[in-house]
Amino acid sequence: MKKYIVYLSVIVVSLCSCGKKSTSIQGQIDNNKSEKLLLAYNNIVDTVLIDTDGFFKSDIVIESATYVNLKCKRRVVKLYLKSGEDIDMKFDIDKKNGEVMFSGTASALCYYLHKQTEQKFSGDYYKLEETEFFNRTNELLDKKLKLLSVIEFDKDFKNIENKRIKYKIAGKVLNYPSYYPFYANKEFVYGDAFLHYFDELSLNEEELMSLKEYKNYIFTYIQWISSKNTVVYDPIKQTQIGIDFILKNVSSVKNKNYLLYKLISSYVGRNGIENADSFLSSFNSNCTDINYVGKVNKLVAKWTKIAKGQPSPSFNLEDVNGQEVNLESLRGNYVYIDIWATWCGPCRGEIPHLAKLEEEFHSKDIAFVSISVDKNKEAWGKMVKEDEMGGIQLHAGADCSFVNDYIVRGIPRFILLDKEGKILYSKAERPSGKIKEILNQLGDI
Repeated sequence: MKKYIVYLSVIVVSLCSCGKKSTSIQGQIDNNKSEKLLLAYNNIVDTVLIDTDGFFKSDIVIESATYVNLKCKRRVVKLYLKSGEDIDMKFDIDKKNGEVMFSGTASALCYYLHKQTEQKFSGDYYKLEETEFFNRTNELLDKKLKLLSVIEFDKDFKNIENKRIKYKIAGKVLNYPSYYPFYANKEFVYGDAFLHYFDELSLNEEELMSLKEYKNYIFTYIQWISSKNTVVYDPIKQTQIGIDFILKNVSSVKNKNYLLYKLISSYVGRNGIENADSFLSSFNSNCTDINYVGKVNKLVAKWTKIAKGQPSPSFNLEDVNGQEVNLESLRGNYVYIDIWATWCGPCRGEIPHLAKLEEEFHSKDIAFVSISVDKNKEAWGKMVKEDEMGGIQLHAGADCSFVNDYIVRGIPRFILLDKEGKILYSKAERPSGKIKEILNQLGDI
């Protein structure tokens, strides 16, 4: 007990000596079944425990006024808080966009932000032709800015909130070229309204980098620049276009560092380090943020462990009959691994192709292994038996070690190992793709 009291005293003295005051966030969530919620602010994410009656409380320290996102399950409540303020709230977790009751010194701003969430950008906008799309978008923007203008807030808040609103909607507009073909079932053709929509916006507003809406906009803008002139998805070409654009057009060091990090980590995270030498060289030469450099180096190190020629991470999982199977027991065979789930449409689409591949190579030294990441083991077992699925069917369930070792960000994911258990392809071709050609080129199969 004495040590605890001393510890608290040190914190209080430290806060007072720096002129900072804690900001209190508390409340009650009705119909809650979650044990925790998240508070995101200033690039920090805090976890807050919720008791059995739905009550929570957290004291955070912020240097200056900032937006705070409270997230519990899929419900997000946006707050705006100053140092030393307090906010108390109550809402129903089952009502995604339901009313929130606020009290406390920050309640007026928080009520305003809740009203802003009621003015929504609808997915239906994306099926509209360009003229009507921008009519609806600008109408929404006007409504949001009008709501801001009629309420008495200080000048600094109104300035940053004005920009937050504009960049949030601009981020939605950037999705128009890729979403329109899906919603309208027509080919998208660029018009002047879209091409000039972003002329007054900037990639260099460093003071807005605490806003997730702004950071989302500038990265989405780079993605659009990278892909707008490419007909077929080409991650290598598009990443290089993005790097070149950033180095030429982003003068803010902070913003440039962020965009380079997002672009490189996105490429490496999805595609590994193969063909990434020039990207990594550009990143290391131009990124001055040691935190971002450290994160990319850590990601590269993970991919290096599963590079071609490296021994594969192992697994020890149960098959559909409850018998354990490990990777070592398959030595002497090439191993083609499918990471999938029963609820995954693209995964199920590959199953007939995989079955045909197994039939064609049944007399060869190759083991076909399917690892399910289904949480529902019964659903997996039922499908495997009813569909008489071949190969070695394994269930990973809560054991995510093998999946994590291979940095699986999406399924289906295919892996090909040699007879010694070494990696040939950590991201192999699908059964519906060119894997048959690759297997036929293996001399000792």
